[in-house]
Amino acid sequence: VSVRINRRVFLTAVLTGLLTGLFVALAEKFFSRDGVFGGAEALATFVPLPL
Repeated sequence: VSVRINRRVFLTAVLTGLLTGLFVALAEKFFSRDGVFGGAEALATFVPLPL
């Protein structure tokens, strides 16, 4: 059984994923410059927020 995904739903999911990834990458870069947070801490801090 093939399920057709609505194009608008698919685009929304892709854009949300891209924006979340960009936000996490920027947060990781910002906090790793500081020396207080490493990459893992930045990811653990910012990933749950958009969910």
